[in-house]
Amino acid sequence: MNDEQIIKMGAKVYLCDEEGRDDNSIIITDHLRNFAKLVAQHERERIFGELLKMHEGASSRHNFYLYAVLTIRARGEA
Repeated sequence: MNDEQIIKMGAKVYLCDEEGRDDNSIIITDHLRNFAKLVAQHERERIFGELLKMHEGASSRHNFYLYAVLTIRARGEA
C-alpha cells in the first residue's frame, strides 16, 4: 500500500482527514503507515500458516502452496 491508500483508509474510519491530519491538525501519516504495515504483516503470517498446512497435507507434486508462501514472503520484504 502507498501512503495515499493508507490515508484514504484512515479517513474512512475517521482516524484522520483526507490529508492525513488528526483533529489537532497533527500529521499522523507515519503512525498510519506503521499500523498498516503491522496489520499486513499479521495477515501475511496468518496466510503463511494456512498455506503451509495445505502444503504439508498435499502430495509432493503440489508445491504451489510453498511457492505461494515464498512469493508472498518476498513481496512483504520488498
